[in-house]
Amino acid sequence: TPDPPADASDGARRRTLLLTELDTILDLAAHDAFVSDHPDGLGTRAAWIYATLPADPTPRDDLHYPGLPASELDTTLTALHAAGLVDVTSAGIARADPAARDAYAAVAGTAGILDARAAQYALERALWAWWLAELEAMHTPRSRSGGRDQRRPRPGQLLIDTPSTPAWASAPAYPRTYGGRGDHRAARRALADAAAEAA
Repeated sequence: TPDPPADASDGARRRTLLLTELDTILDLAAHDAFVSDHPDGLGTRAAWIYATLPADPTPRDDLHYPGLPASELDTTLTALHAAGLVDVTSAGIARADPAARDAYAAVAGTAGILDARAAQYALERALWAWWLAELEAMHTPRSRSGGRDQRRPRPGQLLIDTPSTPAWASAPAYPRTYGGRGDHRAARRALADAAAEAA
């Protein structure tokens, strides 16, 4: 095994710097302006280039992106400049103020897409968790004192959670169709309504 660095704090400091840099890049790239499945979204390549461009003017010849041909870099920089996200001066090319992303997203019609997707994914996760809790409840052996719903709270009844309380015990019964099958549309509506009330 290789010897550890003489000063272990150097490694920790470098790791902290790299994590901070990565957080900055992700924050700059994660924006509605860069959605890739909208006709006017700039896409992931533009997001990557924008987020990693220096904030100070840099000569074009000093910009290198491994694996990206110069012609594609130029095309992307031109698109970013047209969108107002890149400043081009005699001193070089620089990333524009991050607030310019909001202005472009508003004009392009992409504003709010990422928040809407995050809400949709949260709803899908909640729906899936609710259904899994229902499946667990359905496959829990019936007790001698009654059916599986014995441990589910009745309306107005409190449930004391303990480490051994199953997840389904605190979940309301999953909506059912007339034939007794899981009604996923009704469950989705119930979750969406609850999220809207909480907002």
